Amino acid sequence: YRPHLMGHLVPQNINIWMGNNQDGTSSGLHHDYHDNLYMVIRGTKKFRLYSPQDTEKMYTKGKLVKVHPNGRINYEGEITTAYGADLQSDAAAKASKAKEIAEQKLIKAEQDVALGKPGAEEDLERAEEMLEEAMDALLDAEMGDDDDDDDDMDGSDIDDEAIENDDEHDKNMESIDELSSSSRRVVDKTVKNPNNFSQVPLDLLKTDNKEQLKQKFPEILKANVAFCEVSKGDILYLPASWFHEVTSFGGKDGHLALNYWFHPPDAVNNFDNPYTTDFWPNDYQDRFEN
Repeated sequence: YRPHLMGHLVPQNINIWMGNNQDGTSSGLHHDYHDNLYMVIRGTKKFRLYSPQDTEKMYTKGKLVKVHPNGRINYEGEITTAYGADLQSDAAAKASKAKEIAEQKLIKAEQDVALGKPGAEEDLERAEEMLEEAMDALLDAEMGDDDDDDDDMDGSDIDDEAIENDDEHDKNMESIDELSSSSRRVVDKTVKNPNNFSQVPLDLLKTDNKEQLKQKFPEILKANVAFCEVSKGDILYLPASWFHEVTSFGGKDGHLALNYWFHPPDAVNNFDNPYTTDFWPNDYQDRFEN
């Protein structure tokens, strides 16, 4: 199901978060790699928020390489396009599309040659060259992807509250395992010290200990921070790469939330076509509509 509210954004995953801690359980300060539509069903969630403009002040565990114009963050060993596609996969998709176009042109040129149309021989030669270039590009992309197979689990697909301090984490990972296909890259994987988490200790943040922060993590004091509380029936839309620390509070029935992750849009002010390429729309169609 794709919420109409989100227009043409392509879903990456759907998650359920649950727990039963009345004193508050923290997710840790981190950012997601996808746009987040977060809906609270039970309990209360308190968010501490920082813009991706302040990424360099967050003391991330990963070594920052760049922040794309749409906010998508890349770390060393995790370079992607602005819309979050792996570079080899993106190159393979473009080469596959070029191959498809070249094949169509080749068929048309061969038909025109058979009909004796003027210029058909030249069109046929150009189509053959296009097809050869596309095949070479596709082979290069696939060879590059093979080389990177061992790096698929480097933590670049870790998102949101995938590391928790209570039973919420285990229950969520069960749902993720069910949604993930063994033939595709695992979407969420718990690893030690994922790149998208901050190194700033929670106790310093929560107690607002400015003196110790000034000594150990001075830059975070220069970052603009915002707070919000999301309760039962509320929805929070959090774009990719917004740093957040979420504290979950449950009553007698615990706390429960549902969220969608969407691949981050990179087109500027374009609701109908939020991506600059058809990589994610095609990927979604291949997975669910074919």
